Amino acid sequence: MRRLFTLLLVALLMTGMASAPAFAEELPAYTGEPVELTPKEYDLLEELVVNRNIALSRDKLLENVWGYDYMGDTRTIDVHIQKLRKKLGWENRIVTVYKLGYRLEANG
Repeated sequence: MRRLFTLLLVALLMTGMASAPAFAEELPAYTGEPVELTPKEYDLLEELVVNRNIALSRDKLLENVWGYDYMGDTRTIDVHIQKLRKKLGWENRIVTVYKLGYRLEANG
């Protein structure tokens, strides 16, 4: 249920529309191809959606998605972003902000 909610949330926020036909082209899950995301990919996507159009640093994303006690490198963010871009087809939606991190560009 959480996955469906997240995908609907993403679609609604990305298009600014409330009906399924309006965002059918925006979200691969509604074009007949299911999008399989890992739990961390969903968490990262949710963080980007909640903070859409706001540049988030890699450190902030690590803190909010992986938690304060995560001992890994910020490179994990880059890898997960790359996977999200590819799976969702959002190479131009999830934007790299030079020397900072990432921003999800949303319409509306």
